[in-house]
Amino acid sequence: WVAEPFWPLRVRADVVHGTDARVPAWRGVARIATIHDAALFLFPHHASERFRRRMERQWSRTAAVADALIADSEASRQDFARLFGYPLERIHRVALAIDPSYRPQPAAAVAQVLARYGLQGPYLPYVAELARRKIFET
Repeated sequence: WVAEPFWPLRVRADVVHGTDARVPAWRGVARIATIHDAALFLFPHHASERFRRRMERQWSRTAAVADALIADSEASRQDFARLFGYPLERIHRVALAIDPSYRPQPAAAVAQVLARYGLQGPYLPYVAELARRKIFET
């Protein structure tokens, strides 16, 4: 993203995909963005006012320039259309799925990884950022 204004000068692309409802401002290329949820607008007490304003500007800009959106749930699809006036028919639901290679491993392999990192049970893997809006509690 740092080189965003200059990237189209070096590479010709037909489509650019932005994650987290952000798309580059490039012209002459199809712009698609993924939206994950609108929770911070539906439950505003879970995020700071400053963060909500910044995301509202970003998502409004995305709604103005994106040719299409990907939503990973029907609820997110409906919420984005309602909140930002984006045409529902241009928001495509694509469900998230896990690759088949991610499956339970043999106990010996698990024990080896746990020993390598000094982990002892019980434990819970958490792969999101630590933010107030994530409602992560121990």
